[in-house]
Amino acid sequence: MQTHAPQKQAGRKPTDAGGARSTQPSTGLQRRADRSAPVSALAALQRKADLGGNDTLQLRAVKYVTAHARSHYHDGWGANMGIQDDTTLKSKVPNSVTGSGSIDLGRIDAPDSEQDTEGRIKAKDCSIGYEDSRYGDQTRIFACGPIGRAYWRDA
Repeated sequence: MQTHAPQKQAGRKPTDAGGARSTQPSTGLQRRADRSAPVSALAALQRKADLGGNDTLQLRAVKYVTAHARSHYHDGWGANMGIQDDTTLKSKVPNSVTGSGSIDLGRIDAPDSEQDTEGRIKAKDCSIGYEDSRYGDQTRIFACGPIGRAYWRDA
């Protein structure tokens, strides 16, 4: 038999089917538990509806950005990617992500400081790297910027 939350708060122990740890259930506590159960269930359903039907979204809404991920905010790459602060970077990572992975931002033109003078335009593929934090309920954003080799095209 399961002990309801109000009974646990009052120090009651669950009764098992064999009666080995039997305690007398409190009818007052039982009534209180029975009245609050529908309210708790309704609150859970409302939260689920508010989250688009996915309970896990609330668990991953907490994101933190490492210093490495911030490294391109002000070197020109950040402006070209449209990411120059933590709030914008966090908004690019959906709350539904879990595990580790990357989000492709596409091929982005390099900042002017990295362009050559021969009339060609340098670009690189850019992405955001993320993973579950060691705390389990957070997403750690550890990278944001260009990756891999450069691609050149005529201006």
